[in-house]
Amino acid sequence: MISKRHKFIFFHVPKAAGSSVLETLNRNLKDKGQINDKNIQLVEYLKQINAAMWPNHIKCQLMKDFLGASIFNQYFKFAFVRNPWDKLVSLYHYVKQKETKIYASKGIELPKFNRNIIESESFDDWVKKGNLGDTQFKFLTSKSGNLLVDYIGKTENLQSDFSYICGLLNIPNITLSQVNKSKRADYREYFTQESIDIVNEKFKNDIYLFGYNFDSEEDKETNPAPYLRLLKKQPNSNIDIQVDKILKKNKFVELPENLQEQHTLLHTNKVDEDPLEIILNVKGVNNQAITQLEFACSAYNANSINQGVLLKIIFESEGLIEYQELFTLQAQMVHNINIKLPKKLHYTLKIVALNRPEAKNNHCCGIRISPLVFS
Repeated sequence: MISKRHKFIFFHVPKAAGSSVLETLNRNLKDKGQINDKNIQLVEYLKQINAAMWPNHIKCQLMKDFLGASIFNQYFKFAFVRNPWDKLVSLYHYVKQKETKIYASKGIELPKFNRNIIESESFDDWVKKGNLGDTQFKFLTSKSGNLLVDYIGKTENLQSDFSYICGLLNIPNITLSQVNKSKRADYREYFTQESIDIVNEKFKNDIYLFGYNFDSEEDKETNPAPYLRLLKKQPNSNIDIQVDKILKKNKFVELPENLQEQHTLLHTNKVDEDPLEIILNVKGVNNQAITQLEFACSAYNANSINQGVLLKIIFESEGLIEYQELFTLQAQMVHNINIKLPKKLHYTLKIVALNRPEAKNNHCCGIRISPLVFS
């Protein structure tokens, strides 16, 4: 769903309360926005590229390709995710109970994926066959594995997270309706240890990044999900950051206007080239001294050959290096960086993206850096 008036795009992850969100927004907003399957240009685009999917379930990367990066980046983008074990049980029962009738009423043949569920002897049988669909991580990320949305809600906290989104969009708080709810028991009753492990391996990126385990989601107060660290921002009005130079810039670099409000995307250069280097001037305003930098970062690396990248951070003051460290970033892991600095009013900050020494190429070797938090 795209709303030009409220400048948002909602991505409907299958079986993650998307129908409830769509129905509620469509019913309550004066400018109802455009539902994807009613967007003639989008529907035609999907046909042209032979993307066999329901437009309402379009993935983030395809929507970015359709709109173009400059327009896509102007919108606030959000989605909801769900515990993978619970999601599979919901999907299984929805297909068994409802989708056969829906497709038959429209005279459309059931897709092979849905037929595999219909023809399975049991839930356990279907899971063990291994055809469980794409991960939510893949739905919400670029081809190289970079997260493409600005906020991710949880179906487990559906109303509270949706209310928070309403606040971000400056629209009235709306009570969500329930749509497409299937009849079934608690999801934990459907699994054996073998099927638990199958899901754990298949959806490991969902489980790690969104903070889930088999029994529940992680405690978001004591152990926040890693994706939250990538989205966190805490701007300091007494710190001014200006870009001085970008050395050896490549086409994949995305540097925001405000590095305290938005994330930064870097990408390594070819292995035989000099590295990408961002040089920033960081100044304290109103006599604010700079003593610390915090941020989270992740190697959004979808290249199975290269399992991460290197990030070098250098702080200089009056021509002297006050801090320097090389961080090894593991692919798809979120790293917390906390740097203590000698008290100064001005620093030159250098951020360098490097390939690992063993890297054969730089394909899909990017770094996502959360908004910078200075104090």
